Amino acid sequence: MKPAAKIILIFSPVLFLALFIIYYLTDIFPEFLFNTTIRVNGLLIFCIALTISIIVQKQFFKATPTANIAQLALLSTTIVFIAEAIFQIIRAFSYSSDRLFYYLSGTIGMVIFFGIVSILIALQLKTGRTGLVIILSIAFVLSIKFILPIFNSAIVNH
Repeated sequence: MKPAAKIILIFSPVLFLALFIIYYLTDIFPEFLFNTTIRVNGLLIFCIALTISIIVQKQFFKATPTANIAQLALLSTTIVFIAEAIFQIIRAFSYSSDRLFYYLSGTIGMVIFFGIVSILIALQLKTGRTGLVIILSIAFVLSIKFILPIFNSAIVNH
């Protein structure tokens, strides 16, 4: 079995299980982190998916030293896509209407977000240019800060 397929088969179910557990245990966490607008369950999902993406890319890079940034990023993005698509199918049953809209927005949003995060991880792993990755990460976070309100207003008006 190819290293990429083996990694996908191992880590997609792990990420799905983490998403599932966080979703069903949401009631035991406080909704927000202290006095911020950061959701605790979102932070947990981010940390787990980030950790899995780093581990996945390191394992694949170790097994395939000639892997390029695109291959590394695509591998971890594929894992996020598979886990999120399955998770959103299950989550869609909790909505009474607009199931397709919430399924697609949840899946596409998470995949785009972690696609960009995966590129940053791969860039760091492949080039070792930490300073550049930090600057790009800050730019990414700031762009989300300004772009997210636009999407939120579009969703509210849906």
